[in-house]
Amino acid sequence: MGYDEICVVLLGLCFGLCAVIVINELLHRRERKDLYDRLMSRDIETYKRASEHTEHERVESAHRRVIDNWRRPYRDEGRKA
Repeated sequence: MGYDEICVVLLGLCFGLCAVIVINELLHRRERKDLYDRLMSRDIETYKRASEHTEHERVESAHRRVIDNWRRPYRDEGRKA
């Protein structure tokens, strides 16, 4: 086995590991978002209603609402100036 073949194998291994890391990050992001929505919902019925919607009927997540409420005073203050 020459150096060229070893380099190709190592390069393939690196790309494979990078793909696994990216897929893992995407799955973890989805799970964290779901967990945060579950924690921020008022009760289990609110969470169930929000999780039943499909992608095209997207409901604003609890996380997004909290961030928007936190940013609202700063945005409004910037508009007054």
